[in-house]
Amino acid sequence: MRLFLFDGFVLHEDEQHVALPPQAQRLIAFVTLRRTVSRDEVRCALWPDISDDRASARLRTTLWRLREPGRGVLNTTNGQLSLAEDIDVDVRNWMALAVQVIDQPGSVATLDLASLRRCGELLPGWYDDWVLLERERARQLQLHVLEIVADELIGLGRPAAALEFATRALQMEQLRESAHRLVIRVHLAEGNVCEARRQFECCRRMLRNELGIPPSDQLRDLIGSQYSNRRS
Repeated sequence: MRLFLFDGFVLHEDEQHVALPPQAQRLIAFVTLRRTVSRDEVRCALWPDISDDRASARLRTTLWRLREPGRGVLNTTNGQLSLAEDIDVDVRNWMALAVQVIDQPGSVATLDLASLRRCGELLPGWYDDWVLLERERARQLQLHVLEIVADELIGLGRPAAALEFATRALQMEQLRESAHRLVIRVHLAEGNVCEARRQFECCRRMLRNELGIPPSDQLRDLIGSQYSNRRS
């Protein structure tokens, strides 16, 4: 079985889509993101506005309904719920790769770049508090991974690939100055000073118009203090 949580909940069994009701989807997603949880945690997270007895009844009903369409998805042992070990999960796979890149940036040189690209939004359209927290965590990790990969590729003399990852970070967060710095570094590495200055001006305008602040000294130093001071 394969479970996808980026860009929407999708469960496949033998390459066939498994249709599940919304409550079952939320239960599976919650357990997947939290690894191992107690029944009390599930009740509080999924049904916070009803009594414990009613929440327990809903949990029992949801687990019962999972027996047919999603057989083998969840393990229930000693009051604990966990995802079956043989299920392949896109979020878990990507998180493991993200941690590797963050802990060992040098490993970028040996990794498949396709696996490091932006992987999408976690469970879009879901607004539960626990989803919002996990979604922001995944978004921040994606940003850091994109920037680390771009930085490593610059050092490896691969500016075109570095530019792809740096601009992907900018697409996610246009006010992120560290991503602008990476784009400027790529242009300078290629000798494209005009492109670098254009990117600096774009960042300067954004920061001024949206936040009312100037670029940092670190960004100014990339372009040259004389040019930056004249334009500020």
